[in-house]
Amino acid sequence: MKNYILLFLIVFCSSEFQLLAALLPAPGQTPITITTEDDRRSDPNPDLILNKNLLTITGTGKLLVRNLTVDNNSDVVIQSGGVLIVEGDLLTENKMTIDAGGTLIVLGNFVHTGSDTNQGGFTSSDPSNVYILGTIDGYDDGNHLNPDLYPVLQCDYDPNNDSGLTDYLNNCNYGGEIDLMTNPIYQSICGENFEGGVISQDQEICDGNSPDQFLSVSPATTSGNPTTFTYQWYYTTVLNSNPETDLADWILINGADQLDYTPDIGTIAQTTFFVRQAGKGAGCVTYSNILTIDIVAGPSPVGIFHE
Repeated sequence: MKNYILLFLIVFCSSEFQLLAALLPAPGQTPITITTEDDRRSDPNPDLILNKNLLTITGTGKLLVRNLTVDNNSDVVIQSGGVLIVEGDLLTENKMTIDAGGTLIVLGNFVHTGSDTNQGGFTSSDPSNVYILGTIDGYDDGNHLNPDLYPVLQCDYDPNNDSGLTDYLNNCNYGGEIDLMTNPIYQSICGENFEGGVISQDQEICDGNSPDQFLSVSPATTSGNPTTFTYQWYYTTVLNSNPETDLADWILINGADQLDYTPDIGTIAQTTFFVRQAGKGAGCVTYSNILTIDIVAGPSPVGIFHE
């Protein structure tokens, strides 16, 4: 009986020690612990530069910064439920660990120079909660001691980089902009009720004519703090194309970057669709309704003059 109790205490204490160790800084590190929402993007110094720090974002914490630099003497831990949003770029020279249920969003570019072998890996228990919208520069060598942590930078669907992880292809992937649009955390970046405004009205024109000026346009809106929006108009002839998911089908109209727009793409000979994109800050875009220009047959001269 004593042996069972001793074994229980060893296992229990070991688990508690591992949890505590994740919160304790290494010698020489100063801890920074985020337990509530901390939005520093509007601060006089919106960038966060870690220098011999242990940054821990707990399950109730949410940190938003402009740019983040993690030096080679610092570590970052995002616990389950914790959220780290980098509106600009992330440069990490040392270890980043994301627990299952933790979320990392980088709207800019990501550069990772840490080496797994030297305890500088970038790992996650659920890399599908990692969103990187910019370029990615870095490599994980896959030398992980914990089999439940996946090397995020090997998430390229290449089984040759599996490193022995049996469920690699099912779990190892990071998200892009389309994935981010469907994530509720997106509201933390762009504000709730981020709407692209309304443009009207649909038109019917004769073949070979140009559309008239759009009669009514309303600006984009969002709840929360006042902000300035940027605009860009697009058009397409592809039926049922959603700009949020199929922007490649749409043609950017050079110079059409204002709230209002008078079509200047020349005469059109088939049904054409217009949409206005609204932007707010880095990575925040939404769209107006889609306006349709239909082509109708003009009156026949033969019919007019026929007796």
